[in-house]
Amino acid sequence: QAKVVVNIDHHVSNTQFGSINLVRTDAASTGELVYDLLKAWKIHIPPGAASCLYVTILSDTGGFRHDNTSAHALRAAAELVELGADAVMMARGLFKSRPASTLRMQGRILQGLHFEFGSTSSTRSAARSSPSSSKKPVRG
Repeated sequence: QAKVVVNIDHHVSNTQFGSINLVRTDAASTGELVYDLLKAWKIHIPPGAASCLYVTILSDTGGFRHDNTSAHALRAAAELVELGADAVMMARGLFKSRPASTLRMQGRILQGLHFEFGSTSSTRSAARSSPSSSKKPVRG
């Protein structure tokens, strides 16, 4: 049996390794390319799949802040929302959630902060949070 590899990508570094290659470096994300294919082939995209495709565009454009945010990417994202992508949930999941380990580390950092306010100026000091720390503030 013949093995067919379909390679869909938007990265310049793609080596064209597939039997079929769809590599468009002008696309913001691979999800944008997949959406274009499904739309062209008139394949129904259910809300869950729309959310998955939407989050690829959201992620690869840095929340629509990177230079690769094109009008086409924005249109594709809008159309995916119209198809049922949950834009708010995708953004919260991508940009607002943090692993517990990260939250614990941030908590330790915040616990070590020490603020000093003088009569003419204010400075912020942060105590080192390592066990070997002498608890002296580090002037910032």
